[in-house]
Amino acid sequence: MSVTKPTPQKTFLIYEALVLLFMGQKIERENLHFKLVEILEHPNLHSESIVLMSLFKLLFSLLSKIGIHDLTLIDITHPRRKSITRILSALINFAKFREEHLMVFDECTLKTDQAIEQARILEDRNLQLAEKVNTLALKREEQKPAVEKLQKLNSALATDLIELQKIQKNLTTEVEKLRNTKVDLEAKLTNINLSFTSAKQECERIRSRIVANPEKLEHAIKDMNSNVISTKQFVTDLELKSRKLGKKLEMLSVIEHEIFGCVKIMEECQEDVKEFKILKIKNVKCKEDIEIYKQEKKDIGIKQQQGQRQLTGCNDRIQRLMFHQTQKQDSLDKSIELLMSNYLVSLEEEKKVQLELEKDQCYVDELERLIIEREKECENQENDLCQKIILLNEHLESYQNYISSGFKFHKLSNSSNIA
Repeated sequence: MSVTKPTPQKTFLIYEALVLLFMGQKIERENLHFKLVEILEHPNLHSESIVLMSLFKLLFSLLSKIGIHDLTLIDITHPRRKSITRILSALINFAKFREEHLMVFDECTLKTDQAIEQARILEDRNLQLAEKVNTLALKREEQKPAVEKLQKLNSALATDLIELQKIQKNLTTEVEKLRNTKVDLEAKLTNINLSFTSAKQECERIRSRIVANPEKLEHAIKDMNSNVISTKQFVTDLELKSRKLGKKLEMLSVIEHEIFGCVKIMEECQEDVKEFKILKIKNVKCKEDIEIYKQEKKDIGIKQQQGQRQLTGCNDRIQRLMFHQTQKQDSLDKSIELLMSNYLVSLEEEKKVQLELEKDQCYVDELERLIIEREKECENQENDLCQKIILLNEHLESYQNYISSGFKFHKLSNSSNIA
């Protein structure tokens, strides 16, 4: 298609191809026809208009994002060289700008994906830690009655242990006293037995020798026998007391064994209390980790907002560049129109002034030369535009993937902002 002589059909095809390459959207004529059949009575009369409006809607959306907001249906149905040149220049400049900033866009996209992945990992870890904390809290609540019961039992056992230790100490002191008394009494009993034996022997010896006063002797013997009997009774009482003390010692040994068992239970309770304190410390550490992860998530959100602000600044810069390009193109069109008006004036002067033909011929030749140069420049511009369109067609397929990834990034950023 020639830019100087555009036709509506070729312009429509070019705009349709550009919309497909830049936005990845194709006008589905068959689907539109089926929809028209369902809605309108005579769809054939409106099919071309509906296709034209669909293209206009997509092209207007594309050019509005680039910076051209004054697109009309006349630019498609009755295209002009000025409007086509402006639209194609804007698209080419946008493609160049996007190619220049593609590395920054890829880097931002990669960082955003990494930040989103890291945020997802942190959220999963946060959920796991929260679940772990809840489990520990439930376990703690479940074990709390048992711990309180063990603490009460431990306190009661400690009190009983102190009382039993006091009783054991008193009984041990009493047993030692009784043992010492038993030893003394056994020594006395031995001495008494020896004295009794020696006295008996002495009595026998004396009885064999002296029988002068048998009544006194019998009375003395009875006294000695009564003393011996009382001594034996005292010894018997001491033996009973010693047996009772032995039984008490056995009971004390049993109590001591039970006390050792209680002490072991107390040690186990203390170990449980230590484990509970360790779990409590771990719970506090988990809460601190959760706070750290929340702070990291907040920092990631701030970085995303900074990236969004940078992207907004880039879009503003694109709009300013497009505005300057439009001003330059308008000034160029004005200069061309001025030259054409000068050329027409020269032709009128040529008709009116035949006598000064030779003098004005040089001026006309100069103007024709300028016109030829302008035409060559227009042809060169047309060739450049064709080459740029070819390059644009080659690059737009790769740009389409990046645009789709940019849309995904925009959706993800919107969803993250909503969250």
